[in-house]
Formats: sequence, structure tokens, C-alpha cells
Amino acid sequence: LRLQPSAFTPPGYDGFDFTPGWWRQQGRMGRLAASATGKLDAKGKMKMQAQLSLGKNAGPMAAVLEAGVSSPDRQHLFGRATVIVHPANLYLGIRPSASFLEKGNEWRGDIVAVRPDGVRVAGIPVQGKLIRRDWLSVQRTGLAGRLEWVSEQREVSVTTFSYKSDASTRTWSFTPDQPGQYFLTVSANDEAGKTTESSISFYVTGGGDAWWSRSDHDMIELVPDQKRYMPGETARILVKSPYESARVLVTLEREGVMSRWLTNIKGGANMIRVPISESCLPDVFVGVMLVQGRKGASEYDAEGN
Repeated sequence: LRLQPSAFTPPGYDGFDFTPGWWRQQGRMGRLAASATGKLDAKGKMKMQAQLSLGKNAGPMAAVLEAGVSSPDRQHLFGRATVIVHPANLYLGIRPSASFLEKGNEWRGDIVAVRPDGVRVAGIPVQGKLIRRDWLSVQRTGLAGRLEWVSEQREVSVTTFSYKSDASTRTWSFTPDQPGQYFLTVSANDEAGKTTESSISFYVTGGGDAWWSRSDHDMIELVPDQKRYMPGETARILVKSPYESARVLVTLEREGVMSRWLTNIKGGANMIRVPISESCLPDVFVGVMLVQGRKGASEYDAEGN
């Protein structure tokens, strides 16, 4: 019997996210919960019991039972069954208004408190927290005197809020004034004191400082505002730039370069717009190259700083 991270959505709440967040799923490891051997009874059955403990996991887990049976003539049969183990008799769901917006625009999140069967819950104290994730990157001397990038993650608390749930949907809004990646987390305890938690993330674009993780491969991460596009739409793509300003070469590619153009971006969280035409069907690849000119001569004080 194994416990492993799982997603869960109560019935009737499509569009809401009820999990602790994709970035926390990476740290939620599966584990062996129990194992046993035995003999089948006269009816071909064997009972197995295990005490399930989710530990510090505040999200749903899947209990996966795998069993194998061997007959006296060495024939083998195998089976598997899965059930969801809820962290509490309560779930908090978040439905974001957008996963991608420009600085100065309002972002909204609809929040619900429900039982695992989807029934609304009232009178539960809910705590919310919004953070922005920054990366502090420096170069240090590595092997053979080669400079290499080292990045350290920093979470900046932006705001907190609290309220009591009721039978309606709670809408919380926020207007960001800085670009970057934001994470909203809401948590609560059920009547038995068990904790449940849900989280989502969204990007804010625009001018200003946005600090991303740096590495030695000089690759640039691009984040589209949607997963799919239709001809006639315009894709907005966040460019996680390490420069204050840069000249940008944008290419559309599929078995060669279909089109290309030059543009400029300022700040570390600016975006480019890519028109989607019929020629982009069924798919297309967007390439971005940042070019920055040479800076002026470095200036040092008397102590060499």
C-alpha cells in the first residue's frame, strides 16, 4: 500500500483549484504506507488493514493498493485499486481571474469552502497569504577560476487576510504594483482540527525590477498566457529577462524560420505579443534572443569597490 500525491476536485467545482500548488507537489513525496503477506480464505479473500497518516501533507493523497496472488501451480494474478485520502473534512478552492496580467490591473480570486462531496461549509475561519518570489543571483568563482551563477530563493510577504466562510463564493482582489511571480495560499482547519490548504500562482508583467533564477546555460524562460490559441488571437509571452533593457529578436519556427522581427523590452518581466495566424496551425515554436550592448567603463572607488 503506497501513498502518493494526488489532485482532487469536489463535484460541481470545475475551474477551481483545490491542491496545495504545483510547486509544492514537487516536495510531496510518495511513500510505502504498509505491506503484508498471507493466505486467502475459503472464499478467496484476505483482509488487510493499515493506519493511514498523511503527516504534514495538507493536500489530498492517493492510497494505491497493489496485490498479487500465486496459485499452487505457480500461476500469478495481479490487481490494483486506488482511493483518495482527504487531509480533512474540508477543502478550499480558488478560481483565479487570470494567470497572467499586467502591473496595475486588478487580479481576483474566487474562494469556496466545501466538504469532499461538494457541500458548502459556513462558519470556518479562513486565512489567506500572498507572497512574491524573488531570486538573488550572484557569480562566484568555481573550478579552474570559472565564474558560475548561484541563485537563492527569497519569498516576500505582500499581504494577508482572513474571513469566515459562508454558503456563498468569496471574491478577494488585489492590484499588484510590481512585476514578478505571485503565490496565493488559503488555509483552514475543519471541526476536528485537521488542516487543509490550497494555493495557486500567477505572473505580473510590466516595467520594473523582477528577479529570476540565473544559471550558466544562458537559457531564457518564456511563459505564455494561455495553453492553446486560435487563429486570429494574439499570444502574450512573458520574457524572464536578466537585463534592465534589451533588444529582442523574435522568431516563429517550424521546420525552419517562418517569420522574424525585432523589438525592445525593458525590465525583467516584460512581454512580447505574437499574432497567431492560419499558418501557425497545427503548432509553432517561438524563439527569443536577447541582445544587450556594451556598457560603459566600470568605475571603482579608492578601495577598489
